[in-house]
Amino acid sequence: MQWSIPALSARSYTAGPLTSRGVLGRGVGFTRYALQFSSDGLTQYGFADVPDGSGPFPVIVMVHGHVSASAYRTLDYTTRYADALARAGFLVLHPDLRGSGRSQGAEPLFYAGYSVDVLNLIGSVQQYAGQGVLTRARRGPVGLWGHSLGGNVVLRAAVVKPAWVSAVLMYGGMSGDVRENAAQEVNVYRDPAGRQVLKLPISLTNTVSTPDYEARLNAAFSIHWGTADREVPPTWSQALCARLGKLGKSRECFSYAGAPHLFPAGGPWNTALLSRTTAFFQKFLGKSFNKAPK
Repeated sequence: MQWSIPALSARSYTAGPLTSRGVLGRGVGFTRYALQFSSDGLTQYGFADVPDGSGPFPVIVMVHGHVSASAYRTLDYTTRYADALARAGFLVLHPDLRGSGRSQGAEPLFYAGYSVDVLNLIGSVQQYAGQGVLTRARRGPVGLWGHSLGGNVVLRAAVVKPAWVSAVLMYGGMSGDVRENAAQEVNVYRDPAGRQVLKLPISLTNTVSTPDYEARLNAAFSIHWGTADREVPPTWSQALCARLGKLGKSRECFSYAGAPHLFPAGGPWNTALLSRTTAFFQKFLGKSFNKAPK
């Protein structure tokens, strides 16, 4: 099975040199560039927030949640989180997951191809730091940030290449168990796509899911969820916190009373999340040698 954790762990990853397709905008202390890269032969797009200054800056790969192809926009709700991290001195790579926006490809089985795209980006950080879009990037372990579907994607990536990831933040993250996600697709989202997963043998889907492999994790985790989330069960985040605790992994877990799946911009839940996000990555990913000016 090409998407199993052992198979993904055995292969190599690189997206090649990352290409800038021009400036999308400038913020306080950073510049946002249009990003293009290749992942397993598919042309992918997204954006990169690069702090001002010479760096080298720690890298965070940020992964958005599921958005329908017709509604997806590169600069959407995740932009505010990427910008906050760039202002704090982190170089943020934000891919448009395959099939989103102009990125080639389609939604992969188990979402595993999305993790491959993320791992290819991390591979490029290891190989091409100091060149192109990564001129001011710090080579070495990166941080991962994932919301909703993106939570599953970054968790799998951290399990597959534990030496490459030092800090993972999950916000309203989907389960690491692909069968739980498939049941949610069928029963809650009314999406029949999950049925093919539920028909597969449990012995096979367990090799694609993360729980049996989470002892491999090297990263610290920061896990956040709203108690009023109607899209992703809060119990999934709680269960991950419990599993990581039993394994002796570094993790912090935050419950936001009354908060929905996506915290409204400017509200108290979002303000707390932004503050905790920056503090977490500064603690476990490290500060840049030349932090972006305020």
